[in-house]
Amino acid sequence: MNFLNRILLFLFILLLPSQLGLHFWPDFALINGLRIDYLSPVIYFTDVLALLIILLNFKKIVTKPTSYKKFLAIFFIIFIVINILNSNIPAIALLKWVKLTEAILLTVIIGKILKSDKDIYFPVSISLIYTSLLGLFQFFSKKSIGGIFYWLGERNFSISMPSIATFTLFGKEYLRPYSTFSHPNSFAGFILIEILIILSLNTKLSSFYKITLLFSFMSFFLAYSQNAWASLFVIAALYILKLYKKKYVIKTFFLALAVSSVALPLLSSKLIGLDNAKYINKQYFTKRLELNELSGLIISQKPLIGVGLGNFLVKLPDLYRETYMFNNLREDWWIQPVHNVYLLIVSESGLVGFLLFIFIALSIISKNKNQKFNLVMLAIFITAFLDHYWFTLQQNILLSSLVFAIALM
Repeated sequence: MNFLNRILLFLFILLLPSQLGLHFWPDFALINGLRIDYLSPVIYFTDVLALLIILLNFKKIVTKPTSYKKFLAIFFIIFIVINILNSNIPAIALLKWVKLTEAILLTVIIGKILKSDKDIYFPVSISLIYTSLLGLFQFFSKKSIGGIFYWLGERNFSISMPSIATFTLFGKEYLRPYSTFSHPNSFAGFILIEILIILSLNTKLSSFYKITLLFSFMSFFLAYSQNAWASLFVIAALYILKLYKKKYVIKTFFLALAVSSVALPLLSSKLIGLDNAKYINKQYFTKRLELNELSGLIISQKPLIGVGLGNFLVKLPDLYRETYMFNNLREDWWIQPVHNVYLLIVSESGLVGFLLFIFIALSIISKNKNQKFNLVMLAIFITAFLDHYWFTLQQNILLSSLVFAIALM
């Protein structure tokens, strides 16, 4: 890897947790007069770095394609055009496909230019240090820190503000740290994957890396993401049982998560209204169930090609009002993607897009040569079952590109 590539890749990985960007607010980014971050076109600084990496190395992926690859490329392009043209708001679908294309190109290119694990785990460690320490400072100060961290994407908040994520322990309320992320859940998922990257690539941990992991695990647990905790538990169990060495186990686990997700709308419709208040946060749980059920309705409208990337949120308000008689237009908590990446992919790209996603994921698992790295990919697949950030948020999307690129080394 040449010097310029090494510098660009180092900066890209170092700044992966940041969300410094220029936001635009066209009319389609508003729902019921409310600004929706998920719909806002944004040019992030990491997009600029990604574009430079792509342009500098694009020739490396331009080869004479086989008939099979040519057929797949043509089919993929035709599907994208149909998906965009049949969406409610084609501009949103177009922008989301541009983002997805960026992620795919990054995966392929970084996978080709990477020569050494050291080019990965050192900048990953630096990014873990500043994001984890920021999260710890936020937890103990019960508010955002500001200063230079504003330019890395830290948002202004305090524990007393409404809608801020907290948890209660022994009767006392604590702030869930956000670090430079839009929510503690995406923060926890991100640092979990970066922790696993270090553990899978760096076989001899020096004191520097041990200290990095210590701070990272502290922030990870304080973020109080039960989804990420569950993922870590499963990963640890597979590691102890040595099952991560068998690719068929990883593939079976992934397929089980993907296929079972399709049944969630039906299951959720049965669970809505049951008295679960004694065991869980009923309102939070019900909202997730409602999103699952509504995703089923969205899938039924266009089961083959989907409603268009990014258009789940566009369809959501009318379906929510029709199904649950919800009329309070100022309450926007529910204006979120369904908290399951697999369901979101089926909703927005149909069964065709869903099958393409499964094919690509299985192909990457097959090509991975590092057995421990199977667990890193699986951690993404597990957390994707109960949240959407791997498909909707900048930092997590680009980190997943890096993970799959490492698997293709």
